[in-house]
Amino acid sequence: MPMQSNPSRSGRVFLAVRSFKRFALRRLVDATCLDYYGGIGDHLLLATIARELKRRGGRHVFIISDYPELFRGNADIDRAARPGSRLAWAFMKIAGERVIHPSYLINQDTVADTRDQPPDPAVAYMCRMAGITGSVDLRPYIYLSEDELAWGARFQGCIAVQSTGLSARFPALNKEWYPERVAEVAGHLIRSHPVVQIGSPSDPSVPTTYDLRGKTSLRQLAAALAHCRMLVGLEGMPMHMARAVECPSVIVYGGRLRPDQIGYICNENLYTPMHCAPCWRDSHCDFGRACLDKITARDVIEAAERLLSRPREGLAVESYEIV
Repeated sequence: MPMQSNPSRSGRVFLAVRSFKRFALRRLVDATCLDYYGGIGDHLLLATIARELKRRGGRHVFIISDYPELFRGNADIDRAARPGSRLAWAFMKIAGERVIHPSYLINQDTVADTRDQPPDPAVAYMCRMAGITGSVDLRPYIYLSEDELAWGARFQGCIAVQSTGLSARFPALNKEWYPERVAEVAGHLIRSHPVVQIGSPSDPSVPTTYDLRGKTSLRQLAAALAHCRMLVGLEGMPMHMARAVECPSVIVYGGRLRPDQIGYICNENLYTPMHCAPCWRDSHCDFGRACLDKITARDVIEAAERLLSRPREGLAVESYEIV
């Protein structure tokens, strides 16, 4: 009587061989896939992680992002794809256990509007989640083509102004300053520099030379900022994009987050160190947002004048040691 094969054993052998082949392929490719869901500015921070991975010998970095155009022309990133696409699925298959979901939002409770503060600056904590140790540079990167830079050249020497962040993907009232104070600042600065307003069509208007509200793609916004003398704005996407293209900024923080937790040392950062700050809350506040109210238009104007007194080139970069 012929011997009967053992289906369960043959099945296990098949699965073991397939698993070994996948493992060997992943070792050969040495790929990391960064998969992120969040605001546009946070997506841009993935470029920082990619840079640090490549600095440490990583062979391939793939990104899954709602904004793959942010990473066009970036040599640190092999490919970027939108979530749910076949390409994104392929990235995850190739990377295997090296699919990373970096975030600095710890124990977030959206109902109570609370979260724990990360132990490192936000982008450094995201790097830590990707297994990175040692010194990292706290700045994002975006690379523009010659044609894109030529498009933005008309804004050379302008001051970019952001009046609100309420049109953001994830708006937060505790990031909001006062549009009428922004208008006062813009009205002062336009006496010496052309002013370009960025943002969405519904954003409150300020005195401007050029109105770009709702008229640019993300890369066109980056191209305009690449030529601007500086940005006056709030903590959020324009701040990260300005830093990525070497444009210094005056940023109104209030007290929601400290500048050292998510900002850049090359900027003029206005922070109010109250007993409740930093609260890391998006919109709930028991103190009437006094941290924002304490920052006057004159404070922002003086910060802008300090920044204007410094050369635009060679922005300082802060390094942070992940142990």
